[in-house]
Amino acid sequence: MQQETAVLIVGGGPAGLATSACLNLQNIPNIVLEKEDCCASLWKKRSYDRLKLHLAKQFCELPQMPFPQNAPTFMFRTGFIQYLDNYASHFNVNPIYHRTVESASFDERERNWLRIVRNTLINVVEKYMGKFLIIATGPSKGPLYLKRITGRSPVIDVGTLDKSKHKKLRFFHPSVRSMEIAYNLLMGKRKVMMPLFLLLAWLKRCHGSGVAPTLNSALWWRLNVLMVVQRWSNKLQVVNQSYE
Repeated sequence: MQQETAVLIVGGGPAGLATSACLNLQNIPNIVLEKEDCCASLWKKRSYDRLKLHLAKQFCELPQMPFPQNAPTFMFRTGFIQYLDNYASHFNVNPIYHRTVESASFDERERNWLRIVRNTLINVVEKYMGKFLIIATGPSKGPLYLKRITGRSPVIDVGTLDKSKHKKLRFFHPSVRSMEIAYNLLMGKRKVMMPLFLLLAWLKRCHGSGVAPTLNSALWWRLNVLMVVQRWSNKLQVVNQSYE
């Protein structure tokens, strides 16, 4: 099977949806290819339940469609997913799902991009041609990657921690997201290990950046206080050294 269009868009996440929507508004034919079975799969399948936007909503809205006025400043995962679905429906963005791009080449004679795509649902190779090619796949590279580091703990995609069989996970960086994940794990059945300098670095960041008295500060201070009173003494291990 071969299809032709003006613009080929690879990736059905927020960037791909926004690009297609803007092209639709200009009546420019386009095709969105998505390897998963839904749009915004990173948010729908690989993000933890408590995830929320870490930037205010006015900095995260897609073109031509602001967030609802009654939406919280920092939108939760479920609200952002609903926004993306509404966005795709409103601008008639219809990605073609189960399509994995295997190769891309530019035909100098025809002045077209040729994409060799596999329909993973029925395992059939398809061809798509377009005058322009837009890659909107983002930084993510797959559902779960375990890479051994010197024979020690693996590097895990944060959105698929539930798929890991490791009962204890280590944290290396004092970012907002890593502390969110640590809290999620502690509230579940997993054990968390982090060096003391990591916790101190995060607390210093909260003070220095002014985060402490604002949104999410209660979560981080609660984590600190609960650790002191040993509420999670059987799950949280703080070591006074860095990882080797």
